[in-house]
Amino acid sequence: MMRSAAVAVIVATACCSHPKGPAMSKSECALALEGFVSQDPARLRALPAACTLEDARQVLQATKAQTPTFLGTGNNPVRLYFFKAEKLKSVRVWIDQTDHVILVDTDHVPAPPEQYFQALGEPDAHLDFPWRSTVIPGGEHVWLNRGVSIVHKPDYTTRVIHVGIFRAGLTLDEYTKSVQFSAEQDVDDG
Repeated sequence: MMRSAAVAVIVATACCSHPKGPAMSKSECALALEGFVSQDPARLRALPAACTLEDARQVLQATKAQTPTFLGTGNNPVRLYFFKAEKLKSVRVWIDQTDHVILVDTDHVPAPPEQYFQALGEPDAHLDFPWRSTVIPGGEHVWLNRGVSIVHKPDYTTRVIHVGIFRAGLTLDEYTKSVQFSAEQDVDDG
């Protein structure tokens, strides 16, 4: 009789316990955003093509409503949203006409430029960068296959003045026409 009672207890416990399912994994977009706001150049990764505003809202805290604006030299119409993170007071999230995040960027990050070059290697391109009332010749460094750009020029500043992540695999022409940020644009930092 004891044996059947013990078996009944084991069977009841096995039937009624709820096995833990697999932990919910974070989306590729959330991982890219977390790497970006960590301010660790080694954690930077490209935005996935399916990254959405909802993904951004899961990682970042909204600070201001959207504003319509443009990106790139092709006057690509986008919606700009302003967010913040624990370590960054202003993070810009740029949404295209298909409601996907195409650029996440911020200004004046504390990591020195050497850390970016060490983590990312040699950039694919060095572009002139309009910054307020001047142009920084060759100051924008773009890693197309990594989906990262930074602005730094030793003649102008000792720190990184702009960093952004975007979808990897764009050609340089696609990047400059549709994603490249210009500090000449009248963008309120939230």
